[in-house]
Amino acid sequence: MALGRHMRVIESKNSRYKVKIFCRFYSMSAIHPQTSQHLSLPLLPYCNKHKLLGSSKLNLLKSTHNSDPHHRHEPSIIMTPIYSNIPAHGTVLDIGGSDMSTSVRDRLLAVLLDSHAPGTTPVMPDELLYNDKGLAIWAEIIFTPEFYQTADEIAILARNSTEISDYIPQGVTMVDLGAGYVDHSFTDLRKVENLLAVLEKRRSSSTYLALDISRVSLKTNIDMLTPMHKNVTCAGLWGDFNRGLSWVADLDPAIPRLFLSLGSVLFNDSWDTAVANLKRWASLMRPQDLILAGMDGHTIQNHREKIWAAYHAHPDLYAKFWSNGFAYANELLGEEYLRDEDWECCAELEDHEGRHRFFFKANKDVAIGDKTLPKGFEFEWFDSHKHDEEDVLKMCEEAGLSVIKSWHAPDSEMRKSSVLSALHCLFTGSNEC
Repeated sequence: MALGRHMRVIESKNSRYKVKIFCRFYSMSAIHPQTSQHLSLPLLPYCNKHKLLGSSKLNLLKSTHNSDPHHRHEPSIIMTPIYSNIPAHGTVLDIGGSDMSTSVRDRLLAVLLDSHAPGTTPVMPDELLYNDKGLAIWAEIIFTPEFYQTADEIAILARNSTEISDYIPQGVTMVDLGAGYVDHSFTDLRKVENLLAVLEKRRSSSTYLALDISRVSLKTNIDMLTPMHKNVTCAGLWGDFNRGLSWVADLDPAIPRLFLSLGSVLFNDSWDTAVANLKRWASLMRPQDLILAGMDGHTIQNHREKIWAAYHAHPDLYAKFWSNGFAYANELLGEEYLRDEDWECCAELEDHEGRHRFFFKANKDVAIGDKTLPKGFEFEWFDSHKHDEEDVLKMCEEAGLSVIKSWHAPDSEMRKSSVLSALHCLFTGSNEC
């Protein structure tokens, strides 16, 4: 009998039948072979004690008939899968988004109050920058002319969505990792809508799930997409990447999945971190699953001026971005500890790390409750690693993924979007396993 990949042992103590069950993605029923009447026993609280997913449940049923203590019948065991339910068209499902503020606050306090090893710089949680207001400011930043990544990705998808859709199987569930913010000008949906429009035109029955930490942005996205699509179910998942990872793991394995990583999300970290994240997503993949990932192939060594301009051509917008991040941090702390005027915003291009980074330096002693951060205390906030195509290929190989097709932006190093597969060979032709 096949069970889920991750299994837990649960032993019933509520019945004269001693039942040991390996349970993860399944519900269970015991049906008496000679009767049709069943008695439900209260095993669910015992399961909850083992911290099974909310979608998992366990019921043990046995007959109330035949009181002869010497006449026993072993129950028949029927295992039925329990999978994540796809949210309805036009809705947003909370998969942990309402609980995120506690985790963000804990990480914020660790930056401000914990001791840090000499030579290390603590890193502020990125989530502080991407609350509802912060995402709106970020949308302004990424649509400036100097922020080339957005325009390049839109151009790639506009030119190649028809070909990309040829790789997408019928009935696919697409999960957009970090769907971002849109306003009523519809600008920020132009990336994915190019692809969804092709699938809609083909009357391809499929599902698009936008994952994001902002419920407001998700609701705006889905409200705009819903009336445009009848063949593509559009819904939102409110939560962070970790919650999204857990949720998609429980999708029906018979349904092919396409993970959308637009905006260089999967390749925007240091080598070790990026490979570790790729491995986490690769571990979920089944033979029919794919990842469609964006990659910024510009490098610090070869494109210094272009990269610097992307982050510094509009300092007024970034000032708003940081100020909102400080305001959200103070909201979580319950006190205005972090004031804009107490911190100097600095930035640099690091050749050895291959990244652009912003960091903040205290220009005076800053009191955080009973602790004082000394003048000169630094923390990082918002860095961006740049990897060329050769590095990305090596990362994918290390993570157990194969790049089967890439599309390039015209006159740019932006790549959209490598299609990754858990298999070494997805299609026949010049590619060999």
